[in-house]
Amino acid sequence: MTRVDEFDHFYSSTADITLRATYAVCGDRNVAFEATVDAYRHAWRDWNKIRNHQPDGWVRTEAWRLTALSRSTHPLRQKHEEDSDGELLSALSKLRVDDRRLIALLTLGSVDLEEACREVGVPAQQGAESVTTALGGLESSLVASLDQIEERMHGLSRVTRRLMLPAGGVVRHRAQIGRRRNTVALIGASVVLAIGGGVLSAVSPSSAERQRMGEEGQDLVLQAQKLAPDNMLRATQVARIDADKRWKVLLTNDDSREKTPYATCPPRRFADPDPVRVMVRTFQAGRSEERVAQAVEMSRNSTVAAQGFNRLEQWFGDCRLPGVQLRSAWTVRRPYHDFRILQLVSYQQPAQTFTVGIGISGTAVSTLVHRGSGVKGPDLWAFARVLNESVAHVCQLGGGRCANGLVIRSTLPPATLRSPEFLAIIDLPPVSYGTAVWTGLPSDPKKHDDAAVCDKADFTRGRARSRSYVQSADLPKAFGVTETIGRFKSESQAKDFVDKVEENLRRCPDKNLAAQVDEKDSVDQGGFATTSWRVRLELPNGDHAQYRTSVVRRGTTVAHVTFTSAGKYNISRKTFEAMVQRAGQRLAYAK
Repeated sequence: MTRVDEFDHFYSSTADITLRATYAVCGDRNVAFEATVDAYRHAWRDWNKIRNHQPDGWVRTEAWRLTALSRSTHPLRQKHEEDSDGELLSALSKLRVDDRRLIALLTLGSVDLEEACREVGVPAQQGAESVTTALGGLESSLVASLDQIEERMHGLSRVTRRLMLPAGGVVRHRAQIGRRRNTVALIGASVVLAIGGGVLSAVSPSSAERQRMGEEGQDLVLQAQKLAPDNMLRATQVARIDADKRWKVLLTNDDSREKTPYATCPPRRFADPDPVRVMVRTFQAGRSEERVAQAVEMSRNSTVAAQGFNRLEQWFGDCRLPGVQLRSAWTVRRPYHDFRILQLVSYQQPAQTFTVGIGISGTAVSTLVHRGSGVKGPDLWAFARVLNESVAHVCQLGGGRCANGLVIRSTLPPATLRSPEFLAIIDLPPVSYGTAVWTGLPSDPKKHDDAAVCDKADFTRGRARSRSYVQSADLPKAFGVTETIGRFKSESQAKDFVDKVEENLRRCPDKNLAAQVDEKDSVDQGGFATTSWRVRLELPNGDHAQYRTSVVRRGTTVAHVTFTSAGKYNISRKTFEAMVQRAGQRLAYAK
């Protein structure tokens, strides 16, 4: 491997992580971007000295040093853009810079504690104690668990993914220009000293640099145009999802003008409205209805690709098709870009399960959709490996970073386009089949508090908003779900609210002899806690009515969820609990 190839590989495999960690420390995307590029420029200048001495640590340290020297900002000044986690950045800014660096390295830098302490320059024992104290402070100030803090740290990549780092050749070119500029300055100073004056003019390299960067952009487009059928998955690779079947390729299509979606939920075929190149390949397992669709979209730059990735995630995560429910969501942690896997179940007869994987590398976005009969999906690890292979086939074409190694973690469902803190239509359980769909609309919080006979949930001290969910089928008016969310001034006020509701339900049978309260369930998920009950009411005519109710608290925010049944239209205790857990997850998006 030549010296140039060695540096370019190092740059392509570490630059995203360096940018992400630098942004977490300084809190300003523009400064982080400039510092990261300059750090790699300096690394190329001194490559012979650092190439065999942990160059990744050297370049991270250099980037952080450059943020402190920046004229346009200071590491403690935060820019609270709407698309970033301003609350997290503000909390980080209040920590000592060494603690910020350690936390960024441990969460975003893919290094262990010993290496992080060595890089920051503190003893391991001291570093461990400092990190523990700093994380405790973040837990307190953010009212979040350690898992949530780690998740929010990785969430900063939503900002850095939109910043298009220059190619390695551009970085090396800038380093050479900088070196020549320094040489010219030294010669000029010598001339001035020798002749006692005079003027030395130099031609600015900015226009040449811009031309070179334009050429690099053109190179990415030319590279993307090379996408061919050989870059798509083979039937033998897809067979790993279900090894008991004999898979075959049905069709390979590269027509960007095709409009028909290749999968359930997306409103159109491709997320990028103007892709450079596209390809869709479909597979079938024997003669069964089990299918896989693979789609690759090559965008003009990594920023557009990241937008396409987010758009796909939102399309599947906010699916409005009748009878479709989002069952689970996972993040596939990878060195350069996290992938997303979603699992949706369609309860229209016959029931089907859709497992959706979305991966990205550079300008390439790869989507993998598996459709199987019944409500059981494929093995998660097998599906994730095939998704990873799909991305690996095109990562070089997209100018991205190719890597191995997968870590799968359960994660929050994608935020919906509207009212992301409330239950989404895709979260609600099926009750009737056919074309019946749930509809959610804003409603009056006070109306729901009065309707809950035993709860008497009083949101007076919390700013409350409500939504009502009903089905479009011809069902009794009483049937439906209501959710009221209140944000309290303090966590103690939120806890008091929950305690009061619990007390009201406990005393209800004594105050109302027609009421019976049972099937209590309490779950603490770490990030949020839920308590649920069933309330049965004896009516004057001898019939019974019932509803299930729950309070969900996440920090200072509380959700009151109620499901009212109507005769045979009912859901089980387990189904209600799953809906309540999803309500707790959604509260993470409450502002």
